[in-house]
Amino acid sequence: MMTLSFRVLNPRLVDEYPIDWQDVCYRAYKQYPEIKCADLPPNRWRFLGTWFLSPERHFQEWVGFILVGAMIVALVGPKLGRIDEVNDRASTSNSTGTSQLLYPKLWVKVATFSLYPYVAWTKLHWEGSNYPGRWLLFVGMPVGTLWIMSAGFSFISPWKCVDFRNRLLQTWLSFLPSLFPVLQSLVNDVSSVLRNGGNDVWDILYNMAYMCHVLYLFLVPLAYVFCGELSMRPAMLFGSQKAESSGIGSTLRLPIEWVMWQAVGNAIASIYYVGIITPASIYAGLNVNAMLMPYRANAGQSYRIHDMLWWFAYGCGIRFLFFIVELIIDAVRSRFSSRETREIKRKE
Repeated sequence: MMTLSFRVLNPRLVDEYPIDWQDVCYRAYKQYPEIKCADLPPNRWRFLGTWFLSPERHFQEWVGFILVGAMIVALVGPKLGRIDEVNDRASTSNSTGTSQLLYPKLWVKVATFSLYPYVAWTKLHWEGSNYPGRWLLFVGMPVGTLWIMSAGFSFISPWKCVDFRNRLLQTWLSFLPSLFPVLQSLVNDVSSVLRNGGNDVWDILYNMAYMCHVLYLFLVPLAYVFCGELSMRPAMLFGSQKAESSGIGSTLRLPIEWVMWQAVGNAIASIYYVGIITPASIYAGLNVNAMLMPYRANAGQSYRIHDMLWWFAYGCGIRFLFFIVELIIDAVRSRFSSRETREIKRKE
């Protein structure tokens, strides 16, 4: 039935990815003629959308991902620990009256203000990319999505409460696994340029700069862990209940907290990518962030479900690594603090 299918969004998509320039990339439909792949810009063929998943399967997964994602956000989200405005880690306030805990650093604002427009411009002005719907290649790809988060964190979150900033950074952290394929590709490109040399100096600088801007997106949450503001431990451990929350109970709560935060982050990603980006990609005829067909070979019909489970597992792993980093930082600070205390007592 047409009402239970996404084919109505774009009847022109082909069922299989074309392998030759003379193959059909878009079917004829009503007043729109058939389009051969040779007539498309090279970059559009690269992101060509197809019915790898049937229109009916798309509709079913669209309903499923949205319902499950909304249920997780509604049921799990309110149970996540809140960071109160007044606690022992943030006792000062800025001019707006909000706590300075997790306040955007100057370097984060400068990086976002200077790099965000440039990254958006490069995504929209690739050679051979002047076609409708190309903006999806920015807002729908992992790098573009996290740059949108960076802009929101830098210029919107300062006017919100500290709990809003914490939840935004925790969501940012949940999205980091989506950068792994991008980071791996960039490492290979930079290694090739350094090993074989680029076309010119600007080619080398471009690849290095692109690598750095992806690293920025990955390192911002880690920087707040180093600062002691973003924690992988339950929020109540840093409030007035710190004394009562220590012991075995709080230790057992740690992995549960990581799973809950990552589950909510994955739920938001599901609603955004499957609920919003996928229908927009079908309508535009573009395979944005592998929403219409997988980038890897031999992937099955359930590849998006498998990818989301992979995303969840790696996200929990990242939180565990950040937890280890946090423990090391706290141990080093505690040692230096105790040493300074002994020096002061000795002088007295």
